[in-house]
Amino acid sequence: MVDHFSAKAADLSQEYDVLRHRWDQIQAILRRSAQCLTPSLMILTLSPVIIVVTSTIELFVDSEYDARRILLELFPKTFLLLGIIRVLSRIGEVTGNCDRLPVFLNSLLLGDGWVREASHLIHFIERSKAGFYAFDAKVDYTVMSKVAYIFCGGLLALFTKAWLGTNIDSNIDNKCFCSCGGCGWSLFHCQRMEKNC
Repeated sequence: MVDHFSAKAADLSQEYDVLRHRWDQIQAILRRSAQCLTPSLMILTLSPVIIVVTSTIELFVDSEYDARRILLELFPKTFLLLGIIRVLSRIGEVTGNCDRLPVFLNSLLLGDGWVREASHLIHFIERSKAGFYAFDAKVDYTVMSKVAYIFCGGLLALFTKAWLGTNIDSNIDNKCFCSCGGCGWSLFHCQRMEKNC
């Protein structure tokens, strides 16, 4: 929508009233869609948190620790999280496009010289602070990338915990129990210790 406005601004570079009217329409559409999408954005933002927290609780509370099963359960959740992160980053890009538009119009409309109407249009667009707002907070790409980093970090911690669990389970098979009551040391260490028992 903002990109389409930029293309129209290149075509209608002398019709400032038309550009101002179209920018008012874009602002109204963004404001209305942000109001309608705020609950969905809240759910989209909280669902990865819930997935990471429930997977962590399941990983720590599960009495029968089957790391392969947990890893297989985490893979579909990972793709769901990646899809959610993609949607959130696209929402953040809308605000970024609105923030970069005055710079583009400044170079497009004021490139040959100073025009009063063009300057007023650029200041109007800059002061409008258009973008995607959720609960009266501006949602931009930097905010969404921080959210994505936190989710990816939590998921990476889960994968690491599950992976280390598979390595610990595979090392249990290499343990021996010596005649002194089952020390559980490795086979090499146990053979040396058996002489001392």
